[in-house]
Amino acid sequence: MNDTANGKYGNFILFVDTNILYTDKAFIICPRFEQLLKRAKGYLNIRVLISHVVKGELLYLKFQELESKVDSISKHATFINEITGQNIVQTPDLDNLKDIITTYLDDWFTENDVELLKTPYPSNERWNEWIDNAVWKKLPFTKKGKVDEFDTKEKGFKDSLIFEALINLCNSEVDDPEIFFVSKDKEFYYTVDRKIENDKLTCFKNIEEIEIQIDSIITMIEKSVQEALINRISRTLMSEFFNPSDPESLFFKRGERLIFEKYGEYLTDPSKSYFDLKYGSITKLLGKKPTYKPLFDLPDWTAIADRIWSTSKPIFKDKVNENTYLWTSFVSYIRPYHRELQVNFFGNWKRVHSLQFLVTWFSQINTDDSIENRDISDPDDVELIGISFDEYDDETLSTFNFEFY
Repeated sequence: MNDTANGKYGNFILFVDTNILYTDKAFIICPRFEQLLKRAKGYLNIRVLISHVVKGELLYLKFQELESKVDSISKHATFINEITGQNIVQTPDLDNLKDIITTYLDDWFTENDVELLKTPYPSNERWNEWIDNAVWKKLPFTKKGKVDEFDTKEKGFKDSLIFEALINLCNSEVDDPEIFFVSKDKEFYYTVDRKIENDKLTCFKNIEEIEIQIDSIITMIEKSVQEALINRISRTLMSEFFNPSDPESLFFKRGERLIFEKYGEYLTDPSKSYFDLKYGSITKLLGKKPTYKPLFDLPDWTAIADRIWSTSKPIFKDKVNENTYLWTSFVSYIRPYHRELQVNFFGNWKRVHSLQFLVTWFSQINTDDSIENRDISDPDDVELIGISFDEYDDETLSTFNFEFY
């Protein structure tokens, strides 16, 4: 799903029925659909099409509702005016209201790039098929309850017009878009789903289903965009976090200090690290917190080289807002030690003190991929996740690139 020159993705058409656009009498267009459309247009190359019939139904439904309200107002106005003997309450003009609704709907279509799809004139063969479907109540024609003993209320003609427009759309699109059709009308949904054979057409029973579909596409796009961004800036990002030659890089400006403030006793006293590792589990079983106590009086461990810090490539964790990203970096600390003993009763007295930390940090990334305002927001964002104090021989120690004293 590649982006195009406008920075959006895919090629989609959203074709909706009246019952998706008009669900709340307080609004001309369903607010939930408006929100969905806004999300979709933010990421996707998507055209929204409706049949002329759908536009007509929207106008009629809203006008019918207003007509009943105006009738009620008129009755109350007559009563109030007769009581007061004055023409106090004016009844709204229905034609004026119809013009206002029509203008509002036209403006909304223009602002949201909604295209009106004209119904094609059916061929004689198609027209005869409509007549047959209407007579025999074949979908989309259906019975909707008895009017009297000899007559039955029907529906289906308007759906047939929308159906023809959709067939024409599926057959006429040369750029091969994915077409999403949405209708809450169960019979009409099944008519489209069963009778129109097109691999690019997907039918949805309600707004919830199309929301899930579009949101899943957007999620895939966001993930792809984030991966591409990380690949583009990975080298710069790592340098911004960890650069031994730059004291302003985040780790050496703030991260190292936070680690020493929180875990300094482990960093400066390898004996404590060793003791807690070797005997801490026993004291935990006894219900006591591990504390450092030498088993017997031995010379202290002496560092024989400076510490070495290293880090992994930053890993994306989360997107906080439009341009703020959370990252995690694995940071390692190593330093060699020895003890001066003439007789070695307890093994090799050269060890490497090693600690591993997980650092969570954030940065802002601008549209030009520049990075700024990186920081570690809280000491809790620095976590000790591993520790060791293992024996090494001289040959192995030489592989660490220590600068020995």
